[in-house]
Amino acid sequence: RRSPPNIPNTSRSDARERMSTFVVLGARGGTGAQLVHKLVARPDVKEVRSVVRDPAKVEAGTMPDDPKCKVVGGDVTDVESLQAIFAGATVVINATSGRSFEQCLAVDQVAVGATAKLALEAGVQRYVLVSSQLVHPANTWKFVRLILNNVITGFKAPWSSKPGMMDMKFQGEQLLRASGVPYTIVRPGRLVDGPLDATPFAGQTNSHFMKGAASTRADVAAVCILAAEDERTRNCTFELASDATKPGAKDGSMRGEPV
Repeated sequence: RRSPPNIPNTSRSDARERMSTFVVLGARGGTGAQLVHKLVARPDVKEVRSVVRDPAKVEAGTMPDDPKCKVVGGDVTDVESLQAIFAGATVVINATSGRSFEQCLAVDQVAVGATAKLALEAGVQRYVLVSSQLVHPANTWKFVRLILNNVITGFKAPWSSKPGMMDMKFQGEQLLRASGVPYTIVRPGRLVDGPLDATPFAGQTNSHFMKGAASTRADVAAVCILAAEDERTRNCTFELASDATKPGAKDGSMRGEPV
């Protein structure tokens, strides 16, 4: 498979002029909070609508004390609660994830399709989805995917007709692709906090990339923002890993490029 573009090159200048209002779904989460902090620090961003289910539950210090940051109540499983939030937005970044079978079905699958449709209707220029490595069904019997597929949803897939978490994430991706809204899907490997002191790499494998090496949530957030403003990542899916010190990280067979 071909490598995705080296994201931070020069074709973003025109896009920067357009992209002023961002919507971050799942803003209370680790990656979501990183997205909000990085976005408000950018001079070209006018407003960041940080969507949480209950603003009253947002702990002090989670969100930046910045007038550009607007903490708003909304639920991805209730698109009516998001209509006013999506109005006038240029980019939507979805960093939500379910924590049970019911939540994964509602959040990782159904809500991705519903919010993508709403984004299309609102004229959003890019919908960025944070997904995961190994979600593609070609990886069904890979050990890591088997664990991830069932650890949250209970032992179901692929031994029963009920899907697991990874299955539902992939179906959410498919709904986004079919929605018609311009999209970018970012598939990180293992997520960790803090700095890794390594260069993030992107590649297209539909499988493990750099052996599932870790990415910091901060790096995932940074790559999502870069991808949102780059025309070369329009309607593109790619894997992400940040630990370039692991064996195989610079193996040409990985077909990766530094971000």
